[in-house]
Amino acid sequence: MESCGLERVSDDRIRLKAYDNQWDELLVSFAGVRRMLIDMMHFLTREARHPLPSWRIRHLGEQDWAQKRIVE
Repeated sequence: MESCGLERVSDDRIRLKAYDNQWDELLVSFAGVRRMLIDMMHFLTREARHPLPSWRIRHLGEQDWAQKRIVE
């Protein structure tokens, strides 16, 4: 599985720092990180048969999690 470090950069933002330059760093809100982790765990426990690809991580960082939460 691709991995990353989490670095708090402000009261409400976290930087996702990829190990081995697997993707560009992302700056996301706490709520976004929480939702991404929930989504990744759901993917890993329900769907995954292979490591989580870097394109999926980039896609997760691009989503508007506030919008998704309203829809759910």
